[in-house]
Amino acid sequence: SKGVGCVFVTFFVGGLSLINAIAGAYSDDLPIIVVSGGPNSNDFGTNRILHHTLGLPEKMQQYEMYKHVTADAVVVTNAIDAPALIDRAISTALKVRKPVYIEICCNIAQLLVNNPVPMAFKSLPDSNRASLERALITVSTIWNNAVKPVIVGGNKLRIGRAIPD
Repeated sequence: SKGVGCVFVTFFVGGLSLINAIAGAYSDDLPIIVVSGGPNSNDFGTNRILHHTLGLPEKMQQYEMYKHVTADAVVVTNAIDAPALIDRAISTALKVRKPVYIEICCNIAQLLVNNPVPMAFKSLPDSNRASLERALITVSTIWNNAVKPVIVGGNKLRIGRAIPD
């Protein structure tokens, strides 16, 4: 409820097995970081058909599927971009409380990267006190003048941290 989940899967077979659960996590606002292996970056732009896939030469198939059920999806094809892409995806998962997808090409997974910049997580900005007081007065006036008031709380109360876990 306050953290984030992470799952590691193999390219395609593992990714396909997981995608339904990630779509469910997206609809329930659950932050999950999906880390998947990926094809060799040297295979991009070729017509090679990879094993354990749908049998098409397109290497971005799994990415294309995940980008529809995640808040961010990245494919890491080189060591230079790896820290920034990975940090971007993780930051998105934490900020919007949704799953993200990180695919790392198999031939670069062992490469060294530059030291990443420490991530700084910004806290939520303070509310405008005057606006908040005006809103509270307006809502309480309407509430107090209602004959049979009802409040219906939806599933967004939890992710907005409006209710305790």
